[in-house]
Amino acid sequence: MFAASGFLVLFPRFLEPYWQLGAASKAAIGVLAGFSALFIMFYDGFVMKASRSIPFWDTGLLPVLCLTYATLGGTTLALTLRELRGEAVPAVLVNAEYLLLVLNLVLLGVYLFRMSRWTLAARESVRLLLHGAYAFAFLGLVLLVGLMGTLALSLVHHWMQWTWIVVLVAACELTGDFALLMVLLKSGLFSPQTAPAYRM
Repeated sequence: MFAASGFLVLFPRFLEPYWQLGAASKAAIGVLAGFSALFIMFYDGFVMKASRSIPFWDTGLLPVLCLTYATLGGTTLALTLRELRGEAVPAVLVNAEYLLLVLNLVLLGVYLFRMSRWTLAARESVRLLLHGAYAFAFLGLVLLVGLMGTLALSLVHHWMQWTWIVVLVAACELTGDFALLMVLLKSGLFSPQTAPAYRM
């Protein structure tokens, strides 16, 4: 539904004046695209949270984190496309990107702190992220590249106005998004038989 409705929303922009939709049709398709996009933004977190046997995912913070990361991705994509097309970039989008970067950093910190005080399995997942097999991906790709790199490059672009930097911003943000999902999945699904004993 999202692919079809999103296509119908964007299609007329490229074919005007040869393709026109009525105002009612545009509104209905826009609402459908918005609801299906919202569902896509949330569903990863809800599916993972529904897996009650995996303590690292058993928190209401996970759907919120997925939503804020998806919102950041959409905001960065909108900024990148506007910049590359030479369109005016609203200040609200730029400010939203900064706010979402900080919010995601705070939510990640709260999430890891919460899980480090949860069950032994959840604490082992946190250890894997911070000191274990997935530390490079989490600390390097998620935090350094995905959040800090995106923020630093966004600030450089704000001051220098070099168009090519927006491509780097989008690449950093996309790398962080993908790496976060992968390390959340892998650290939550570690094998207890092969995991080292957790030291209190």
